[in-house]
Amino acid sequence: MNNSKIFNKLNFILLSILIFIITLITVAILSMRTSTNANKEHNFHSIKEVELILKDGKSEHLTLPDSARTNEEFDILFDIADCCKSRASLSLFVVYADIAVYADGQEIYRHTKSDNSIVNSGGYYVSMMDIPDNLKDSTIRVHIKPLIKSLSKNRLPEIYVGDKSDIIMSKLHGDIPTIFIFIFMLFNFIIILILIFTNKPFFESQHYSILHLAILGVVVSMHFLTQLWSISYFLYNMSEFMYFTEYTTLFLIFIPSLIYIKYKLDPKFCILFDVMIAGLGFNILLQYTLTILKILEFKEMVYYTHGIIASSIAIIIISVIFTDAKSHPNKKKLIMPLISVILGTILPMGYYIIFNQTILENLSLIIGITIIILGFKDVFENYLNFVENEKKLSIYKELSITDSLTKLKNRAGYNKFIEDFSEHSVSGYLVSMDLNKLKYTNDTYGHLAGDKLIVNFANTLKASSMGRDNIKTFRIGGDEFCAFIETSEDFDINEWINKIKRVFAKTEHFIKNTPPSFSAGYQFIRAGEDTNIEKALQVADQKMYEDKAKYKSNI
Repeated sequence: MNNSKIFNKLNFILLSILIFIITLITVAILSMRTSTNANKEHNFHSIKEVELILKDGKSEHLTLPDSARTNEEFDILFDIADCCKSRASLSLFVVYADIAVYADGQEIYRHTKSDNSIVNSGGYYVSMMDIPDNLKDSTIRVHIKPLIKSLSKNRLPEIYVGDKSDIIMSKLHGDIPTIFIFIFMLFNFIIILILIFTNKPFFESQHYSILHLAILGVVVSMHFLTQLWSISYFLYNMSEFMYFTEYTTLFLIFIPSLIYIKYKLDPKFCILFDVMIAGLGFNILLQYTLTILKILEFKEMVYYTHGIIASSIAIIIISVIFTDAKSHPNKKKLIMPLISVILGTILPMGYYIIFNQTILENLSLIIGITIIILGFKDVFENYLNFVENEKKLSIYKELSITDSLTKLKNRAGYNKFIEDFSEHSVSGYLVSMDLNKLKYTNDTYGHLAGDKLIVNFANTLKASSMGRDNIKTFRIGGDEFCAFIETSEDFDINEWINKIKRVFAKTEHFIKNTPPSFSAGYQFIRAGEDTNIEKALQVADQKMYEDKAKYKSNI
């Protein structure tokens, strides 16, 4: 592949990485702005203060978002007198529960898990309902029936009251940065796939690590996507699909991360990483099966998931410790990702044991994002090294086909020209040239004089082809030169040769009263015909010898 094409593709990769970084910064800024200004700019209110009424009649004041510390049915009460206008709506984000909403003692909304549901939990969803006008009592009661009995806490997100369209547009506005990041990650993944098919050498040299990072980016951003209010609202009828997608992406975050780390360590540990990856895959399959069979829910298998991940982390630490840093310098690059991975497993496990509440998903996302950022940094460094090596290789290749004395292409360059010509033949003249009296000059005036004679002729040839891409010149032996002129048969080849002879004759004279000269012969090659370029050179050589014989007879 042409080196310039390789560099252009690699520059495109660099541009993608820069766009990725700029996008992260932009999204962070947009997220801060939207989260700060969302409620101020729209006609709705966020309900913060609620009263929790437990099944046994006990009550507790909560500030949302919070959790109800019970696995039994319970009610929450809140007042909407200060925020409820005519034609107002109520929005609830419901997590693993059935709900019924009451106003003025009348049921105004109910959502229960379908009998055809494939999971016990029912997933999570956004419920949006209209509040009746002219309420006598401004207190709203929401009855909540948790569907996962093994959970001792049930999440209570914020509640919104106000104009329906304002609530939707405000939440959508706040979710746009995350949606944009997902679209960008998906686009980045597709671009990298295209680049892999068009430039395999670079990606193979990196064990396709950038592909694993791209997959990780899609998985992380998709997991973020499942948490969005707007996505849950618009995909209300797909709550179970979103439930499975949330946990699938959560588990999958670790697989491309492990694949990325795998190739940074001693290859002897690859089998252990393969076992870990297989274990995570089996974990996903097992949890899917148990959830669909309604034996257990994803949320109820947190300890099992912790055990699989903890075992994986232990093997990673052992692999890092016993990988020789001198033989594998990439080991140092794993320090930051490894710290994030360790913190991302020990902290949530400890938090879950102490508080019986999972924060695995949040820290898993931190792990994923850390590895993505550091991984792209690693790819950027590898990109620079690859470009540098390609430049050196290009220079070495050029030197290998260049004559050190004349700077014309040498015999190897001529052989490469013949190979290329056999694949893509064109019409033109093949010219064979041989210096006259070179041996006499070497024997009489020394090899320095002979070298000077060769260089003068090479410079004359180069001058004749300067600015003309259709002329290629070679030094194929001591006093043997060759040229190929891509042209039609009506080109005046004799005039071209004679002009070079006239110019060369005016260069430095080494033999008294004998100007420098050369003999030449040529043969026209017609594209598309079964013409062997070597045979054409033999014909040109024969004509060159005939011209040399004439030169000797005239001395």
